[in-house]
Amino acid sequence: MPAKYFIIIAAFLLFYPSWALSGTTNRVPPGEPQKLFPLFEEHYLAGAALSYEESSAAMDSFLAQGEALLLSIERSALSYLPEKLDKLRLLEIKICGRASAEKRFAAKALTFIYKARRRMLHLSRTWPGDNTPVRDALYRTLSGGRLASEEVLVRLDDLMLSPLIMLGEGKSLTPAAVVQGIKVHSGDVLISGGGGLVSLLIARGNARPGKYSHSAIIYVDDETGEARVLSSFPFRGTVKMSLAEYLERSNYSAILLRPASYVPALREDPLLPHKAASFIWHKAESAPASYDHEMNWNDDKRFFPEEMILTAYNSVGISLWAEREAPMPPVLIRWFDSLGLSGHTFLPPSYLEYDSHFVPIAEWINKEALGDERLTFAVMDALLHSAAMGAEVGYSYDEVPLALLAKTWSVLAGYRGRQPSVPDGLSPFEALRIRTLSEKVIPVLREDTRRVAHWFKEENGRNVNYLELRKIAEKALQGRKNDLEGYFKTYEAEIVEYLR
Repeated sequence: MPAKYFIIIAAFLLFYPSWALSGTTNRVPPGEPQKLFPLFEEHYLAGAALSYEESSAAMDSFLAQGEALLLSIERSALSYLPEKLDKLRLLEIKICGRASAEKRFAAKALTFIYKARRRMLHLSRTWPGDNTPVRDALYRTLSGGRLASEEVLVRLDDLMLSPLIMLGEGKSLTPAAVVQGIKVHSGDVLISGGGGLVSLLIARGNARPGKYSHSAIIYVDDETGEARVLSSFPFRGTVKMSLAEYLERSNYSAILLRPASYVPALREDPLLPHKAASFIWHKAESAPASYDHEMNWNDDKRFFPEEMILTAYNSVGISLWAEREAPMPPVLIRWFDSLGLSGHTFLPPSYLEYDSHFVPIAEWINKEALGDERLTFAVMDALLHSAAMGAEVGYSYDEVPLALLAKTWSVLAGYRGRQPSVPDGLSPFEALRIRTLSEKVIPVLREDTRRVAHWFKEENGRNVNYLELRKIAEKALQGRKNDLEGYFKTYEAEIVEYLR
């Protein structure tokens, strides 16, 4: 290696040590005890042991209990809601467990899950936003129902399912267009999967881990009737595309959300969503913004996707993301820092699914890609748990000179009005850590986890559930400790303790 590279690396080591995050002895619990999948498996086995007639009677009984519970929740006093919502969550797990043992019950089970989700979101608009026990219980119920329904889809390989699920109706007076077989309105919001590493980290590494890692806003021209999707992407900045292009980019995993007509501001001016979309559309046209890796929503010259939506609706006096929480557990903040995610107050896209300003209209489900998506989430969760116990992200010193050169070239490109190749706000060393995770650590762990999951299916006659998949990913990380040394520094004793 040329001498000048050694000088650069020496200076780098002095001011930017590669292991900037020292190991910690803090023990952070992995989260709420996982009771969902053991209960799911219990009812899967119970259903498999019964005749069709017995299973049908049991399913009808569970569904009747569910209907009664929904009615009880609707009439419940606020103080009883957490307990009743948790009962609903457990009942949904039982229903889906039984359905996974008998394909003929899957439609009934999924219909109930979607109905319960719509009902809970509708009722929750009247629940106080500052009542943490109720909001936490609502999150547990909605996320638990989603996990259970997706487990049915994964377990029943040959189940036929429409890729577009209608979740409800939302009145809107803003300009509209029919695209991809669905009517969209100006100001509608999309939250989706298929985000990059940083988006996935934010989706999973917060107080309420979610499924969706990207977002966008829809603008419908009131003269031409053309609908376009506006979002922001690393290396591209603000991007305008068709709904079909957006769905393809998100691997057809997305939810369409519509501003709720009962929001007081919309009662006074029903066109506010269109005004919000128009504001951000024309702003992007007049001064295309680069991608804001720092996620500073006070800087309107650079946007990350959620900041774009926040800015759009702020312009008409509607404040979104009332719960702007730091990542959970707190020790992850230092790990996020090492990847350039400064600020520590993020806007997770999945939070909009539970935001009372919106009603869910439709959901695109890519059943074929669901298994691969769960694999990525399992590996990501394993990495985040390891990070909470002190794991650190590193990189190869040999790549530092090229990273410095790439950042310099990127800055010069920005001055010339081009999109930077290294996003603004991201140092070359933070970019190296992100590249290490996305190109060297995660692919290896995904392949190891996939191989064991395939063996599990051959041995047990079924796909692994998500809890089992996550444990496989955690063991894969432990087993790769030596291979990944220098890229991802783990602490074996702490990981082993967690796995016990």
